[in-house]
Amino acid sequence: MKSRIVLLSGLVLWATAAQAQAEQNYLHNRTVMERASLAGQAGNTVMLGSLSVSNPGTVGDVYLTPDYRIATFWLYDDDKVAQGFAAKLDLQRNEFDIHLGKNGIKALSGTKVKSLVWADSLSRTPQYFVNAQEYKNEEGVPYIGFFQILAEGELTLLKLTTVSFKPADHNPTHYTGSKDNRFIKHSELYYASGTNALELPNRKGILKLMGSRKAEIEQFIKVNEINMANERHIVILFEFYDNLTRK
Repeated sequence: MKSRIVLLSGLVLWATAAQAQAEQNYLHNRTVMERASLAGQAGNTVMLGSLSVSNPGTVGDVYLTPDYRIATFWLYDDDKVAQGFAAKLDLQRNEFDIHLGKNGIKALSGTKVKSLVWADSLSRTPQYFVNAQEYKNEEGVPYIGFFQILAEGELTLLKLTTVSFKPADHNPTHYTGSKDNRFIKHSELYYASGTNALELPNRKGILKLMGSRKAEIEQFIKVNEINMANERHIVILFEFYDNLTRK
């Protein structure tokens, strides 16, 4: 296999067209990247570095998913596309572990990846991610990590999963705390308009965001018994709103 990343001519044309769009859309490559990721071709290792290993003796792990998934990466380096990698995301280091079979495991820095797609291991449906640094918070500071794109349109719904480390805090005298070090994962929903992303507000705040189609949204929530505490219901609501605004 050649030692450089192989580009498909269709992907090159797609990347060029994307740069001409006034509004960035990280799912316009949906079809091409999905086909590439499901092709299952072996990737090369040009952009991979050595893998650093997490310290043993802890409960939990630092990975977004426990399993390796066949991924297609859209890289910042000249908009190159790399396909066919068995990968999983290390949330703590913001890097991807790439399983290369007999060649072992290498690491790909998350700072090199603009977006990616892989298939959910159970449903086999594609999941799309964009580098969180593409979005800024209310103070104008870019995020770190990868946003999963749950719904996209005038209002884009995103999910950011992070991990924190909690050291053992067992107190044998009072029989409190834990004897184990722990990795704890946290997932938060965000909404984005343009390149700004903010934490998703409560029900009242969401309705305010969708105020331009207030009547249709309220009717949709009532008829479909939308529960704002249910992530899937929120995704459905955003998809409905984004479809309305496209008309």
